[in-house]
Amino acid sequence: LCSRIGIMINGVMRCIGSPQHLKNKSGGAYPLSIPTSQHSIPQIADWVSATFPGAEVKNKVGTVISFELPPNVATLAQLFSTVSHAKRDLPILDYSLSQTTLEQVFLNFAKEQAEEGPQPGQS
Repeated sequence: LCSRIGIMINGVMRCIGSPQHLKNKSGGAYPLSIPTSQHSIPQIADWVSATFPGAEVKNKVGTVISFELPPNVATLAQLFSTVSHAKRDLPILDYSLSQTTLEQVFLNFAKEQAEEGPQPGQS
């Protein structure tokens, strides 16, 4: 694989660097998914909102609630620690917390390109 990636939007180089650099600079939020019981979803949602200001509920599927945590709230290690400690007091059965994928970085740039539209002289 390559060690550097460049992303162009409408013919302008917008970002270049290693995959990790792109995730850090343009990655956006940390995805957090928590499977729990149906009646515990409001309690989990309230805890996430209070603990991680700016967190957004992305979706609820069955008994799994998924959030996006802003990157400026804490480091990934601090987020893991906070959620792990919460398992003692909250009905959290398990959780999934990760860094934004490289695919999501590309999708964020593609969305930006779609919002800007084509530049003059381009079709």
